[in-house]
Amino acid sequence: MDSCVIDGQLAQRLGFKRIFTAGKEMKLTNIDDPKVKGVSGGIIAGADKAKLLNCARGDVKAIIVTDSRIDKKLIEHMANNDLVLCIPLSSITSSYGLGRQRTIYLTKKLFTYARKSKIEVSFITLARSPMYQTSSAQLIALAMLLGADEQYARRSISAVTKGLFK
Repeated sequence: MDSCVIDGQLAQRLGFKRIFTAGKEMKLTNIDDPKVKGVSGGIIAGADKAKLLNCARGDVKAIIVTDSRIDKKLIEHMANNDLVLCIPLSSITSSYGLGRQRTIYLTKKLFTYARKSKIEVSFITLARSPMYQTSSAQLIALAMLLGADEQYARRSISAVTKGLFK
């Protein structure tokens, strides 16, 4: 993600005031990386639910569940501690065929369960290069595809304002 360089004109063309780069404007830690020993603040991402739950007990502000699978203990902890669930839509836009259908199904279940649990959800691109960036209209449409109403979708694609940015 460090190789993704965003200029102001691209942000403007896509309909955003600003595009934040993970690792630069916000701290993003992939806990599935064996090199990572500890986590402090920012956003954590990973598929290992036990590690996510353990790291979420610290001063983490948001969580990205990279495999879109629901873990009830993690969701309960997020709801009790006012943590944000960030759902990356690049997993949908960069896949195709049956893989895309499966990703949409799992992501929709995760979104529905999170909202029923009173967790704030933020839809993010998490694109690895400018080529995979999506416009604000595309993010809203994808959020609506996953079950968000238009008002929630518009609000959820804006910056997560719970102290994530450096």
